[in-house]
Amino acid sequence: MQRPSHSPLKQYASVGLQTGVTAADPHGLVLLMYDGALEALVRGKQHMERREIAAKCDALAKAGNIIAEGLKASLDVTAGGEIAQNMSDLYDYMTTRLLVANQSNRPEIVVEVTELLR
Repeated sequence: MQRPSHSPLKQYASVGLQTGVTAADPHGLVLLMYDGALEALVRGKQHMERREIAAKCDALAKAGNIIAEGLKASLDVTAGGEIAQNMSDLYDYMTTRLLVANQSNRPEIVVEVTELLR
């Protein structure tokens, strides 16, 4: 018997996330992105420690994508001025550090990025 590609729990979580995204205001969306990135960082570090290379790569890539394509992309540097530019630079730093962490299997760098994001 073949299992469905998504378990009922994953389907429920997906619907919950979709509902949260649809109902969220811009600030709520940013919070969802922060939560998603933090969750991916935790999972990435766990996979790294268990030497689950493919899962580690997926989780850290997800965190990096959320930071670069979600959080950084949501900044309005023109309206936000120096603070928004500083946040943009910080997001760039975090994504670079995640690449180093992923390539060198250094969980302490994942912890660093997690702390910066919090």
